[in-house]
Amino acid sequence: MLFRRKTSPPAGGGAPLILIVDDEQDLCDLLRLALLPWGYAVEVAFDGQNGLDRAKALLPSLIVLDIKMPRLNGYQVLARLQQNPALAHIPVIVITSVTGDSDASDDEWTRRLGVKKFISKPFSPEVMVEAVRELIPPPMQPASETT
Repeated sequence: MLFRRKTSPPAGGGAPLILIVDDEQDLCDLLRLALLPWGYAVEVAFDGQNGLDRAKALLPSLIVLDIKMPRLNGYQVLARLQQNPALAHIPVIVITSVTGDSDASDDEWTRRLGVKKFISKPFSPEVMVEAVRELIPPPMQPASETT
């Protein structure tokens, strides 16, 4: 189960930090609840400019980035991340519903955008947790996974 509380703090001090940049607060809350039991630290930004600013300040382990957002859209944020040597190494998972009329698969979008993963909305929290776990190993297992 994804939503059980973690049983112990992550070993080695700091947990991997996941920055979620999405203007849908409910989705951000759901993803935070899904990722915390695995020992990840989670920060949220609700628009593209704030997300870029927080990425610069926090240097997260991974960024989950929506495309359709106010101030800066996800394409603009992604371009700025990729152009900044201090941020270009951070893996990015793009999430969006903007693929509407496209016949391209999520794998094709991943290659086009130069990101680690692309996930079409709507998706389940389990899909996001699995994608994050593939890119950044979790520091711990939720209680239900260890028994």
